[in-house]
Amino acid sequence: MQIKYCKIGLTLSTGTVMTEESGREELRSGDVYVFSTDEYPGDESEILWRVFDLREHGRIRLESSSRDLKTFELWHELPERFRYYRETSREELKEYVAGLTIYENSRPK
Repeated sequence: MQIKYCKIGLTLSTGTVMTEESGREELRSGDVYVFSTDEYPGDESEILWRVFDLREHGRIRLESSSRDLKTFELWHELPERFRYYRETSREELKEYVAGLTIYENSRPK
């Protein structure tokens, strides 16, 4: 069974992200999500991201992101092509935090 991703609809001037399906606030700052370019992505198109903040012009800003849980990009905007998302499972959250911790501890000081 494939997992369906929700589509990001719009952002308000307050920074709240609404989904097209529900019209409710869905993305919470600090939570970990998997963003995708497809509604039903294959393994190759999934990317694990962490939401941090929303900019005034409505773009989603990320604290960190990773494609492989080994290399991370810090403090950047979510690319426009990623319009679908889902929350991570508890196990994915643990893997993400562990990968980010190892990455940060291995970086030159």
